Amino acid sequence: MAYNSAYTGPQVDAAVGAVQGKETTWDGKQDKLTGQSGQVVGFDAEGNAIAQTPPETGDVKADGSVPMTGDLNMGGHRITNVSAPTQPTDAVRQSDLKTVSDEVDGIISGATPIILPPATTTKIGGVIVGDGIDVEANGTISTNPVPAGGSEGQVLTKTSTGEEWSDAPSGLPEGGTEGQILEKTSSGAAWVDAPESGLTQSEADERYLQLSGGTIEVDALSTALTLKNTTSTGLVSDVNRSPYLNFETGNGKVVNEYINFGSGRAEVAFYDVENDDFVAITGLLDPVAGADAANKAYVDSKAPTSVTVTLTTSGWSSNTQTVTVSGVSASETAQLITPTPAILSQSAYYEAGIMCTNQGTNSLTFTCQTVPTSNLTVYVVIQPLS
Repeated sequence: MAYNSAYTGPQVDAAVGAVQGKETTWDGKQDKLTGQSGQVVGFDAEGNAIAQTPPETGDVKADGSVPMTGDLNMGGHRITNVSAPTQPTDAVRQSDLKTVSDEVDGIISGATPIILPPATTTKIGGVIVGDGIDVEANGTISTNPVPAGGSEGQVLTKTSTGEEWSDAPSGLPEGGTEGQILEKTSSGAAWVDAPESGLTQSEADERYLQLSGGTIEVDALSTALTLKNTTSTGLVSDVNRSPYLNFETGNGKVVNEYINFGSGRAEVAFYDVENDDFVAITGLLDPVAGADAANKAYVDSKAPTSVTVTLTTSGWSSNTQTVTVSGVSASETAQLITPTPAILSQSAYYEAGIMCTNQGTNSLTFTCQTVPTSNLTVYVVIQPLS
């Protein structure tokens, strides 16, 4: 196939010859260098160009990677666009210096308040000017001087205009005799005779009970206590009961406590005079000694109790049946347990040979020789022993 070239044969030959003539020059050229961002071109020991890390010293770099090794001479030029300092070694701006200067000027002029830590004997600090010290406009500090004059024994007295020396006031009025006391008067003080007694007879009668009898009221109690020496009136004297005490309540009700020694013994009772009847003694503790009075709850706790139980025909197992009996103690020495069959159950109970053979807390166990064919009713009496 024919090819139509844009060039003539001589032109093509000339171009090929030129290329052949450059081959020697191209053979001496270095190959393309490769490296990383930030590296520079250097030479190795044989003089070949290679990619290298830039040295740490040299010209100042824009990214700040090369530190200064000497003073920076600006040659009369400024460093501009400096950021605000944050570290102690950062460069400061003119505006930063002006801010500090303005604050100092304000403190000196008094326009800017300043709080200093309190001064101590070993540390400079702020102080507060107290009483008796003057501070002049120029800063001079002086203490208030003691007024001139005065004589030995005088004292410094506060006046409307300041202070002055004056004679010391006398401690006690003149005169007086042994045993007198000092009494406050409208003009000062005076010696007077001490009173002979702290209370008058009428005041003492109102406050204290006389040995011959009387009435004393105790307001601190919920009911006032009245002790009366009554001899002939009222229901008590009518039944010939001798010395007694009346307890009068806040609402005027009188309860009489009498003691009768006529039979050679002391009888104590409480009697409601208004209602003509004896009254109960309440709030009594459990007795401890043999002669102590007992309250109802204590007496009731010592009384025997009765519990009804049923021995069922289905409840027997190996000729033994345990039933619940409230109030039974596990200790035999604490109670006396008496089981008794009801009248209608007596024949079958005894024919079966039933006995109470064991006790536990709130339970009794019965044993039989032969199992009864009917349910049996049993009364259990429990008598406390202690």
